[in-house]
Amino acid sequence: MQDGQDENPYRSPENEALAQATTGAGLSETALFYLKGTHGWLRFLGIMGFIGCGFLVLTGVFMLIFTNEVIGEIANEVSELGGVAGIFKSITGSVGPFVGAIYAAMAVLYFFPSKFCWDFGSKIRKFLVSNAAGDLEAALKSNKSLFKFFGILTITGLALIPVTIIITVIAIIVSGL
Repeated sequence: MQDGQDENPYRSPENEALAQATTGAGLSETALFYLKGTHGWLRFLGIMGFIGCGFLVLTGVFMLIFTNEVIGEIANEVSELGGVAGIFKSITGSVGPFVGAIYAAMAVLYFFPSKFCWDFGSKIRKFLVSNAAGDLEAALKSNKSLFKFFGILTITGLALIPVTIIITVIAIIVSGL
């Protein structure tokens, strides 16, 4: 074949200015500037998320330990008022562990986006030092995981809305009888 015959005549023309402005993994200086400004915030959000998880766990433990004592005192005061005290005491006996479990579940749910933010920020930082395409791919994988987690969580929340409405309607009907 002669020179020029193996080229695709339908391809778009090369942009020499763009080709000269790229560095490392083929990113422009502007893209690198935005990545440099992003990694610190992502790591900050990850750290704050981990701290929030710790507070949720501590609150869950606090609720587990102290809620039953407080509710027990309230139940004793209510028992002096009369008839519903027995029902109140039987219901409130499991409130502490239930609320503690809710806080523990929230801590677990909050941990994952915090980890994905931390990983994304750390991997961007690693990419900025190494300029290796593999490091950028690893960072983008963490970003994909973050958005996938939020997508699944959103779908789950949307699916629970009708269930919650049905349970609420049933509870209203039963309590009205």
